[in-house]
Amino acid sequence: MMKTMTIFPFSDKYKMLLEYKSILPYEIRVLGVFKEDEKYYEKYNSDVIKVTAKVDEIVEEADVILLLDTKKELENKKVRICVKEAQKHNKEIILTEDLMSLLKLQDYPGAIKIAYPNAKHDYYKDMPLKKVSCPIVAVAGMGESSGKLDIVLQLHSYFKEKGYKSCVVSPNNLSSLFGFSIYPRQLYENLPFEEKIYCINQYVYDLAKASEPDLIILEYPGGLIPMGANYYNSFSEYALVCSNAISPDIGIFSLYFDRNYTAEKMEKLKNICKYKYNLDVDVFVLSSQRIEYDPEAKVFENQSLSSNLCQSLLDDMKESMYSYIYDSSSMRHSFENIMNELVDNAEVL
Repeated sequence: MMKTMTIFPFSDKYKMLLEYKSILPYEIRVLGVFKEDEKYYEKYNSDVIKVTAKVDEIVEEADVILLLDTKKELENKKVRICVKEAQKHNKEIILTEDLMSLLKLQDYPGAIKIAYPNAKHDYYKDMPLKKVSCPIVAVAGMGESSGKLDIVLQLHSYFKEKGYKSCVVSPNNLSSLFGFSIYPRQLYENLPFEEKIYCINQYVYDLAKASEPDLIILEYPGGLIPMGANYYNSFSEYALVCSNAISPDIGIFSLYFDRNYTAEKMEKLKNICKYKYNLDVDVFVLSSQRIEYDPEAKVFENQSLSSNLCQSLLDDMKESMYSYIYDSSSMRHSFENIMNELVDNAEVL
């Protein structure tokens, strides 16, 4: 029997766990939220899923607790209370390596760590890169939380439906819950740029050799462009490493939600991707994620817009420069074009 799961603290940022719950090896029963947010998240209540801010319900009504990272000190206090209760009830707790260290759960037998793997790799100057034999689809985006994983999940599901096996590599820790691989820790360590490229090249090559997929879907970490004078997306270091390590055959680019994209701006984005990242963009996808700059806090804030709101804002637009993440027809049409291109150019498909 499939184990039941509580997700805590839940937010719209993690709604893809609900949208693709059929892929998860758990049955989601409880969405734990903070008291001040409970009314807003009532929209997720259903016959099988309960939204609650009560600690006892968060802890006791499922077999496993997926504990999500939270940075606010007040929220961490609530998290600690739930963790103590979970330990009393011998509940399994799935959490990231950083959160495990923060909560000092290394010795708790019920803790299940989501950790970056270590990649074995050789490295010497001017060593030839290994060639991956199957097609590569790269999914890139404007920045963090730009909807890339949503695209990856849809693309993976589409190819699975068509009878093709895909191997997915993502920077998102939660993607491991869907059976995807995550990038090795060496990508984020203080290593020479060149060595990181060889490491990712070897890592993807080994994954392809071990799983023998029909195609590989690479989600590029971070964003490919700076978001103004105050946020540089880490100068796109991680995306540059990945784009140099493995040459993609197909490119998908995820856009933050905005009604003001022009043909000229899209062409500029295409050129940046082509000449900086060796990525030919075949499809632009408009996500439901929006960012706004807070001049007082001097940070960009992410907003997850509902499908109804997005659609109402797009109703008067006739542009077809991109697919829209919640428009299944346009997404499937884009995926069909990708599949046809791969079939025409790769024997494996």
